[in-house]
Amino acid sequence: MLLAIAALLIHFPAVPQKLIPIVTSTTADLGSSVVSTPGRTVPEATSPAPVLPTSWSLPLSRPMVFASPIYLAPEKPRYGQPSRRLWLTLTIAQHGAATFDAWSTRRVISSGQCQEQNPLLKPFAGNASLYAAIQVGPIVLDYLGRRMMKSQQGWARHAWWLPQAMGTALSVASAAHNLRLACVPGDTRS
Repeated sequence: MLLAIAALLIHFPAVPQKLIPIVTSTTADLGSSVVSTPGRTVPEATSPAPVLPTSWSLPLSRPMVFASPIYLAPEKPRYGQPSRRLWLTLTIAQHGAATFDAWSTRRVISSGQCQEQNPLLKPFAGNASLYAAIQVGPIVLDYLGRRMMKSQQGWARHAWWLPQAMGTALSVASAAHNLRLACVPGDTRS
């Protein structure tokens, strides 16, 4: 409805006929014509006559040339922007350390020497779903690190790597603890 009203109210003025160039051609412009001579009708080539501008046609303007080339300003380096490659490296390290922690936990629990003490991971400790469940923590820390990397706060942009680094260190320490427990018989902690 509004589009129809706008189309009725807003219109463009017609272009005056004086401004539209009209090109006419003669038979000489066609490149060849039929010349009739008495007793002979053979097409013969004739020289094309130049088209002369008339008083009612618009003159063509020359193309504009720039006086000097346009230079783009060099891109400013972004020293304050953290590297995404470093964030991905920390993400891979953190998820690898969490997988190593899950593997060592399953090894100790399956040997019958220990049991899982973390109440959030206890339902997953008896089967292979522990590998997926233990990845929730690194995903949350990856998200937190990414948000800190893009933060407007200066302290957060400088400390964006701490959640991932601490998560990696915690997972490696837990896996090392589990491997020590696998060597000591009789201990029931994990």
